[in-house]
Amino acid sequence: MNRAEAEQIAAAVTLIRPDWLRTSLVTLLGKHQQRPARDVMLALVWIAFDPDTKGPGRIDADGPWWLTARLAATETERPPYLAVARCPQHGQALPCLACQRPTQIADLATIRRIRAEARDIPSCTEPTAANDAGVTLNPQDRHTPAPDGAGLPSEEQNRFSNDVGEDRR
Repeated sequence: MNRAEAEQIAAAVTLIRPDWLRTSLVTLLGKHQQRPARDVMLALVWIAFDPDTKGPGRIDADGPWWLTARLAATETERPPYLAVARCPQHGQALPCLACQRPTQIADLATIRRIRAEARDIPSCTEPTAANDAGVTLNPQDRHTPAPDGAGLPSEEQNRFSNDVGEDRR
């Protein structure tokens, strides 16, 4: 365990036990620098949550907290409900992305056909039959007022005309 890890462990433990000083914990953890940070963290969390613990110095003694660290290091078989199904062909976790990939790659003719079809779809910016027939929007349906204030209610029209220097009252 290095100093940065000791400082992080001390910061985490002070969240559990705010009465333990972070600097004291870092000093205490210096005695255990030969141990893996994970083991020290687990032992110190055990001690911090133990109601019999008065101070963090208890970590120096042998106790069940070190057994916790040893148990955490052992590998056990995964229970069947956590087992991951694998693709028999590729060995990836199911659903296998390799099996789901399309096997056919588009050739140049297919790409040209798709682009031509996309060009034939009318876009929303092209004129429609309603616009060709001379249908115009009601001025009150506009989101922004016309420059001369047309389409605004009279009070707003007066205010707008005053802004541009014209008086329409």
